[in-house]
Amino acid sequence: MEENVGKLRAVWKSFEHKLSKDEQQISAQKIDEYLGAIFCPGPFYYYLMDFSKLEIVYMHPSVEDILGISPEGINLMDLSFRIHPEDQQHFIKCEQMASSFLFKEIDVSKIPLYKISYCFRMRDREENYRLMLHQALTISVDKKGNIGKVIGVHTDISHFVSANNHRISFIGLQGEPSYLGLEVTGAELDLQLEDRPFSKREMEIIRLLADGFSAQEVAEKLYLSYHTIRTHRQNILRRLDCRNTVQLIAKCIRNGYI
Repeated sequence: MEENVGKLRAVWKSFEHKLSKDEQQISAQKIDEYLGAIFCPGPFYYYLMDFSKLEIVYMHPSVEDILGISPEGINLMDLSFRIHPEDQQHFIKCEQMASSFLFKEIDVSKIPLYKISYCFRMRDREENYRLMLHQALTISVDKKGNIGKVIGVHTDISHFVSANNHRISFIGLQGEPSYLGLEVTGAELDLQLEDRPFSKREMEIIRLLADGFSAQEVAEKLYLSYHTIRTHRQNILRRLDCRNTVQLIAKCIRNGYI
């Protein structure tokens, strides 16, 4: 495990000139705002990674409920130890691709507008492996545009998907283009521009359905009629050739749409 953590740090240090040297302060209100951009269709915990130190500086207490480890003093080694051995290299490769994308493929001003998303298995408190959806978003940069803090969220999606798709997505926010479901295999990052197959309204409906809300409850939350939501749902299911909402969410996760 120490070797894997060393490899991970080496990935980040290869772009050390793009990492902030100063600690960035983040308010609790800001963290809540950024969490709103994260899709969490199941039990989850989040943490803050400070790239001026290459260390985890905060871990939400819910990590103890999911993984069975105390949030106090948690570090990269603790999390790495929980990743399935067969997914260790996949995790490192994804971080290599994410670093290459953020630091080579887009303008530095766009870094906070991209969410990184991929999956790997982690061992829970009952010593069983759960498939986790990893999502990461830069939430602070210094005056030069270098990365300060990143929020990472791990969500248990085992009830939707059982097998890792070994893909990574760079999901654009605020109208930025998305690069979805890229294979984590080749030596080079092969970007394929692909827009989500759903409108903004349809994505809102999918997220709410994934959170367990009924069509009637979704209608009330979005101030739309039940008939409108039902029609949207039927159109979405038909478009992805899905029989029900669970199958729809599973397919959206596998394809990196959410």
